[in-house]
Formats: sequence, structure tokens, C-alpha cells
Amino acid sequence: MQQNPADEELKAPGPEAPAAKFKALDHATAIKLARAKMSYAGRRLAPGLLYAEAGLLDEAERELKALVAANPRSQIAKNLLLDLRSKHRRQ
Repeated sequence: MQQNPADEELKAPGPEAPAAKFKALDHATAIKLARAKMSYAGRRLAPGLLYAEAGLLDEAERELKALVAANPRSQIAKNLLLDLRSKHRRQ
């Protein structure tokens, strides 16, 4: 009897992929982030800081990298990104 492909057990990620990471947010934090995405659409600083505060460091780094790209002469933006990367490496 041939096995149905839908019945196969899958493991994610596969052995060649890096480990998957996720973080479950509490309801209040999820609401706060959703509101910030709407309120600060097209802006990078506030969402980046809120992501960092919530522990979503990949998302925070994405926002702060975009902030630096849009403001390459801003030392404050560069310092925020460097500080975040330092925190990210420690975790």
C-alpha cells in the first residue's frame, strides 16, 4: 500500500536549515505593536524601538537598518543599531 504524502511526518526546519525561532507575545504587547504599525506606517524609529522592547530583535534590527539607510548621516540611528546588534549577539 502506497503512503499518502499528506500522511508523512514533517519536521521543520529540515536538517540543513537553521533553527526556527519564535516568541509568543502577551495580548497587550501584540496590541501595542499592531497599533504602532498603523500609527507609524512608513516610519522606522518607533516600531524599531517597540520591537526591541518586546524582545523581537530580528524585527527591531530590520527597522533600524532601514532607519540608518534612510538617514546615513545620523549618528544616533547608527548607535541605536549598533547597540541592538550588541544585545542581539549576547542572546
